[in-house]
Amino acid sequence: MIPAKRRCPYVGLVPYSEADWPFFFGRETETELIIANLVASRLTLLFGASGVGKSSVLRAGVAHRLTDQARKNRASSGTPEAAVVVFSAWRDDPLAALTRSIRESVAHAVGYDSGDSGAPRRLADLLQDWVELVGGEILVVLDQFEEYLMYHGREDGEGKFAVEFPRLVNSPGLRVNFLVAIREDSVARLDRFKGRIPNLFDNYLRLQHLSVPAGEEAIRRPLAAFNKSNLAEPVEIDNELVQEVLRQTRTDYGRADQGAQTKEVSGGAEATLAQIETPYLQMVMTRLWEQEEKAGSHILRLATFVEDPPTGLGGADRIVRSHLDGEMESLDPSERDVAAQAFRFLVTRTGSKIALAVDDLAGYTSLPSEKLAPVLDKLTAGGRRILRPVPVPQRPDIIRYEIFHDVLGPAITDWRRRSEAVKQQEAIRREQEERSRKELEDAEARRQRDRSRYQKLGLIFLSTALLILLFVSWFAWQQRLAALDESERAQNAMAQAQDESRKARFALAQAQQAAREAEAAARAAIEARSAQARRVEPSGAAMGSRLREAFLSGDTDKAVATARDLGLLNETARFRAQRVSQNYGIEQGQIYEFSMQPLPDSFAGGLRSLAAVTFKMNHPTFRNQVLTGDPKRNFRTSYIGWGCLTRVPVLLEYADPRRAPELAVFDMCDNLETVSR
Repeated sequence: MIPAKRRCPYVGLVPYSEADWPFFFGRETETELIIANLVASRLTLLFGASGVGKSSVLRAGVAHRLTDQARKNRASSGTPEAAVVVFSAWRDDPLAALTRSIRESVAHAVGYDSGDSGAPRRLADLLQDWVELVGGEILVVLDQFEEYLMYHGREDGEGKFAVEFPRLVNSPGLRVNFLVAIREDSVARLDRFKGRIPNLFDNYLRLQHLSVPAGEEAIRRPLAAFNKSNLAEPVEIDNELVQEVLRQTRTDYGRADQGAQTKEVSGGAEATLAQIETPYLQMVMTRLWEQEEKAGSHILRLATFVEDPPTGLGGADRIVRSHLDGEMESLDPSERDVAAQAFRFLVTRTGSKIALAVDDLAGYTSLPSEKLAPVLDKLTAGGRRILRPVPVPQRPDIIRYEIFHDVLGPAITDWRRRSEAVKQQEAIRREQEERSRKELEDAEARRQRDRSRYQKLGLIFLSTALLILLFVSWFAWQQRLAALDESERAQNAMAQAQDESRKARFALAQAQQAAREAEAAARAAIEARSAQARRVEPSGAAMGSRLREAFLSGDTDKAVATARDLGLLNETARFRAQRVSQNYGIEQGQIYEFSMQPLPDSFAGGLRSLAAVTFKMNHPTFRNQVLTGDPKRNFRTSYIGWGCLTRVPVLLEYADPRRAPELAVFDMCDNLETVSR
């Protein structure tokens, strides 16, 4: 069953996640084999080339299959009988992060969090408790293990992963199995664990690239799964397109020996094995999908794939070239310069690839290794897949780099040629700017000489003008003194008039003060009668004022305690919370529109008994922390964000003015419904 609509059934160059399982095909046999080894053996080693699809099969295949079985077990027998963890966060403290990840997976498997005792405990003791909680085994998948070796290759000692991991593997009574997934070029670095894990290499699996039949499934079956959730607008695919895509994404495509078949010995028999480069198959299919969607077509056509732009994509080679241009643009200019110099020696003029170590490239390019290594790592890591590391036989301490796929060779050569042309144009532009600057400086010098001559003539003219100005100023001063005398006499007369005016205004002010005192006396009398009326019975308004003050304080516990003390805590009111996707995301996650609304049947008089409903979002990430709904919208309020709150205090104000307001609290996340727009 497809859990939700999605825009494209293919994932591009990024690995499949567990949520992508409805569209993950072509690895069924490998998934079953990995699960069988993970369940049966305390330690399994899975290795394969960079980009072969280890993370995808472990998450969308193995983890999904085992998690789904645990969910079924829990539904039928009450216990999941197993919990599966896929862990790859190696950068910081791996042991602490792994502990948190296992706790979360166990809580997900059993349906609740067992909590933390507070006292520090060894991971082995925690695992023993969690094994009893799930009623079976805990299966731990340590993905991208080469990153642990990179970040923590030299760590050791008690409380470190390098000591605790072998201890867990060697604990005979612990019902926890481990699978280590590592890149093929890093397997030799696992020797550091051989002294502590004697059976380290006893059980291992090697993941190969997709076969041609599996590659065809990876094209057709995700499309069929997509069409199940889009019955109104199904998408078709040309059979000729499938075959052409498989041909152009084969690992041997574009080589001189393309017609030859690769042989692999398996069980004493030769088997023909033509392999598909999985990341490039996904990249091509994703780009095809986007192109057809842009054209409004519901058919993935061969013509779109093979024809030149703008009507087509020009084949896998041009798609890869466009991909390369986009990835190189994500680097800053200095990094692009380093990459261009490295590509000069990693790719020949004819587009063939050469594997070189960082020190070799430093010697060829005259760039320091410290400047080359970060750029090479960027081009190797994540979803870029521009370069890949190549191990050196008998020298595990040396890593060479080569282009990720032969089809990238011509694209890299073309990009480097264009990059050098841009640099040459930039040099010409700078030379022209320098020449223009020199010409401007010479012209400015000539203007300065002319200006000096003009300044001398101007000084003579200004001196003469200054003398004339001084005479005019003296005459004007004499005239001004006479005017000041006349002005002083006029001001004296005006002062007398103003004095008379002030006397009149003072009399008027006394009359107005008397009127105000009379009005104040009348109001005092009214307030005295009101105060006497309030002393007759307790004031609901005062209680409401205290409750509102506690509600607006931002302290939910304080608000609840105040409401309980005043007898104004409403524990029967219920609310609805809904979430609607906005179809875009950010560094924190997916953005949604959240809405909240009280349920009419939880109030004696229905929603007509209410005057206002105010939700207080007591969290620093909310810009608007007070959200009020009125009767016009059935007291519904909403906000745009990426998360919900587990405790939301709600102030209920009633239409009956004699009834004091009440406080209710509800779990927004627990009552959250997802609605398709």
